[in-house]
Amino acid sequence: MLWLALSFILVLASPPGGTTDWLALTASSKPDPPDNVLTWTVGPTIPSVSSPTPSPVLYFTDLASGPRSGNGDTSKGQVANQDGALVTVWGANLGSAQGTSTITLGGVTPTAIYYWGNATAPNCGAATLFNGYQRLQCVVFQVEHSTPTGAQNIVVAVNGIASNPLPFTVQATGRILFAASGGGGAGTFGSPYGSIQAGFNALNSGDILYVKDGLNAPGGITVPASSHWRVATAPLAIVAYPGAAVRVGDSTHDGIGITCSGCGYWMTYAKLTVFGAGRAVPLADNGRIVGAQIETPLGVGSTGALEGFGNNLFILGTEFTNCGTSVVADFDRLYHVVYLGGRRSVATPQLESGREIGWNYFHGNKAARAVNIYNDAQPGQNYSNPIGGHRVHDNVITDQQWDGIMLGVGTVGENWIYNNLLINTGQEFTADFSGDHNGINLKLSYPAGVTPTGPIIGHVFNNTILNAGNPRSTARGAFNFGSSLGGWTPDLHNNVVLQANGYPYLNPAQTPQAADAAKWSNNLWYGAGAAPAWDTKSVNANPLLVSAVSPYDLHLRATSPAIGAGANMTSRGVGLLDFDGRPRPASGAWSIGAYQLGTQAAGVGASGQDPAPTGPIAPIRPATSSDGTTETPKRTASELSPVPPLTPPQLRRRLRPQLRRVKSRSPLCPTVFGRAAGT
Repeated sequence: MLWLALSFILVLASPPGGTTDWLALTASSKPDPPDNVLTWTVGPTIPSVSSPTPSPVLYFTDLASGPRSGNGDTSKGQVANQDGALVTVWGANLGSAQGTSTITLGGVTPTAIYYWGNATAPNCGAATLFNGYQRLQCVVFQVEHSTPTGAQNIVVAVNGIASNPLPFTVQATGRILFAASGGGGAGTFGSPYGSIQAGFNALNSGDILYVKDGLNAPGGITVPASSHWRVATAPLAIVAYPGAAVRVGDSTHDGIGITCSGCGYWMTYAKLTVFGAGRAVPLADNGRIVGAQIETPLGVGSTGALEGFGNNLFILGTEFTNCGTSVVADFDRLYHVVYLGGRRSVATPQLESGREIGWNYFHGNKAARAVNIYNDAQPGQNYSNPIGGHRVHDNVITDQQWDGIMLGVGTVGENWIYNNLLINTGQEFTADFSGDHNGINLKLSYPAGVTPTGPIIGHVFNNTILNAGNPRSTARGAFNFGSSLGGWTPDLHNNVVLQANGYPYLNPAQTPQAADAAKWSNNLWYGAGAAPAWDTKSVNANPLLVSAVSPYDLHLRATSPAIGAGANMTSRGVGLLDFDGRPRPASGAWSIGAYQLGTQAAGVGASGQDPAPTGPIAPIRPATSSDGTTETPKRTASELSPVPPLTPPQLRRRLRPQLRRVKSRSPLCPTVFGRAAGT
């Protein structure tokens, strides 16, 4: 009953006729070559929340484009070769089954629906994105042959409420190929290729290879020559067929390999399980991996389980687990889960930008750092390219060795970290306590020797960090600001930092000196003493999370001091939906942390609801280019446990005033990823 009451309040909070712009998150970042200005595409307006049912929200697709015909699949009663690509779209509040809900692409109903429901494996691919933290759902559909070509929008309607439009480009050309166990034919649905490599080799720009259930490649596969940077002009996609479990690589063979120099561009890998000995997946310019699961249980070396460089890289809805060796003697501090760098030893440095790391699930990894973004010059090399335009958002990172997220040397321009859940980061299972062990590590600067051409800004807001650091490391804390704050501008607001372990809020060696509300404000700090004196309008109180112990639930309880205590970040143009996909208000205070509204996943009566917003839902705008380090005794579970939930009468009394107010990278370039120790 309490949840129904909270939902009803949400309805009252939504003004009639209110509208919101939704940011198109699929293949929407396009660096402008002449001046390297990063821009983001914004879709048309749609009605805001107007029903007790949460609005459906679309986040991303496996393919950014695909043909509208040429698919020989007849498994759903289709006419062979009449209709087109099989597309998977992920989002929130789509429903555990289709029921009466609808989906259209370019205003046209798809030919067939292969799956509609929770984002569990293998239904929506290898990644399980309906888990203890995420509640994503997906729809797998076929493009109908009469769908208009060109840039179109996917729209889902649930209970009569339309989602945001999500872009997808419909092609008139491009082949649809198949590979299946027992095949040996020409790559058609009826006569598929007998191996993944045979189908992979046949791909040209704009083609898609669907791999049927049961066909694996434990020895790995290598990218085709058609992915050479001089040849490829459109995506070459390899995708697990709907409901199929497909695995490439094993613990001693990298899943995706590159054997031809200059190859690996424009590659899309979707819904696969990818293993590796070290680097399971390489990404180069216009690379995309979606809905996959990646494991490298023996991973070591100066690389990452996923390694990338170049422009327009998308790492979306992928599950990273068991990455990095668990053998203490073999641990390698230079091995990371995701490592994005750039070209090195170049004569004339150029910006590489347009990278998105979103809706991923990192858990159970032994590699140092979940997300490592770095590209400094190395001894004996020429310049390294600066890298920028990173958006790291809506990720779950748990039980992570070393930092959860690092924006390191070489990172320039505007970069965003928002809506992430970081739980038990800064861990160390070896005796190597000399490195950085933080939640978020910020060391932004131009590569050595590169002349700065513009400001560097680190937008870090509305993240929730729980228990960063370990008992023995000296470089530990929820945040590390690097060796100097003089070379970049922080934009640090609305973050929940709960150090229930008693470890510092900040790496002790690097501490801001003066209050500046434009740089840092409205963060919540608890568990390691007083809030930092330099943080304007800070909150120093228990955030009252639903559960700060395992099983974790980082939603806010109804009495949380984080509710309505944040700065309004609408002007930043991103992060206007919270971790659950709920809209944040255009005016008035945001809440602190990754959640704006109450709980979607927690039990009834456990979490809070923001005071009713008084304005329209925020339109999404295009983006432009004393110290708390003293350790305190660890809190007991009872100290950190939230107060008992309010009874329904208590909640009604608490919310009555609000109700009244409402009513009124790569073998392509061998020097890309070589680096010095400690990076």
